[in-house]
Amino acid sequence: MDTKDVAILRVIDGLWETYEWVPVGEIEHRVSSKIDVTKKLRNLEKEKLVLWKPHSFGDEPSVKINERGLDSLAVWDFVKHGVLDDIGHKIGEGKESVIVLGLKDGEKRAIKFHRYYSAEYRKIKKSLAYTSIKWWRTLKGRLLRPVDFPRAKAQVEYRALKKLHGKVSVPEPYGINRHAIVMEFIGDEVPAPLMSKVKNESWMRKEVLDNYEMSLKEGIVHGDLSPFNVMVWNKLYLIDWAQAVPVDFEGADALMKRDKEKFNA
Repeated sequence: MDTKDVAILRVIDGLWETYEWVPVGEIEHRVSSKIDVTKKLRNLEKEKLVLWKPHSFGDEPSVKINERGLDSLAVWDFVKHGVLDDIGHKIGEGKESVIVLGLKDGEKRAIKFHRYYSAEYRKIKKSLAYTSIKWWRTLKGRLLRPVDFPRAKAQVEYRALKKLHGKVSVPEPYGINRHAIVMEFIGDEVPAPLMSKVKNESWMRKEVLDNYEMSLKEGIVHGDLSPFNVMVWNKLYLIDWAQAVPVDFEGADALMKRDKEKFNA
């Protein structure tokens, strides 16, 4: 991928609120006339960074950026801004995110790519993720604009990590771009195990609850805390803050109670 490819991908990404499929003519209008846009787009399609539709606007073809394309744009910007030097292999995957190994000055970092999860979208008005996204969008004055779930969840999680790091045991966040967050890698050659995978000791539950109380003092409710969201290393780390809400948010008390109950046994 070169700078011309990046310029084209940026245009497509920037028009996501206007077009589901971006007309090729619209892209040609917005990039340098020296770029053979059609040729570049067909190459990007071969690299599986965009989807190509031959005739969606009359006789004019159109394109859509896919997850691989968005991932590539995010990584390009992380490298450009000095957050990463390189990326490695996939080290974790769930229904709502993919974790990839990143490198910076020889140090491991974790890159979390938030994903669109169809089941979540079908339950959008009832989901906790939508609650937290609505809160964030209200703060940003974007409530009436379309929802890009992966990007919005990344913003929610990054904001929580930035506020809590240094006060609560969470991974240090290094940067955010679109739907991706670069954060501290917890572990050595492989990621640290989850609390759900190790023998559950009473001191672990106490340490989680102590950290949880500190997060509440900082005004943040995790909203989905469980042994699957705690990493066990030299200390415990509370992770996965994409559904975090403020303590004064409607329904926050019920979420606090549910979070704590999972560690009170």
